[in-house]
Amino acid sequence: MIRIEHLTKRFDTVDAVKDVSLEIPEGIMYGLLGTNGAGKSTLLRLIAGILQADEGRIEIEGDSCYDNPKCKSCFFYLPDTPYYFPNGSIFCFFIIFPFLQSVSVDIGFLLCVYWG
Repeated sequence: MIRIEHLTKRFDTVDAVKDVSLEIPEGIMYGLLGTNGAGKSTLLRLIAGILQADEGRIEIEGDSCYDNPKCKSCFFYLPDTPYYFPNGSIFCFFIIFPFLQSVSVDIGFLLCVYWG
């Protein structure tokens, strides 16, 4: 189950997500609808633990996700325009990319160039 309580994320003075609360039971598929800039992608990035919320709480299976690799492994987020390393290969994407969550982008780039 995904539980979100009073979630808020601000970028400077703009509230990208403001006081969102919802509960998604296990086995249920939800869709997010809204205009550009409504906060859909920001909400997904927050759930995936890519961004940290300014206020509120997100739990997946009862665990907070931002600093929790176990929780992050339960959720996958694929952005509209994913970033790929220019010299990367399929090997780089599927083997090295998950490792990049714990290293800097510069080190990840070097790994992909070396092994890709």
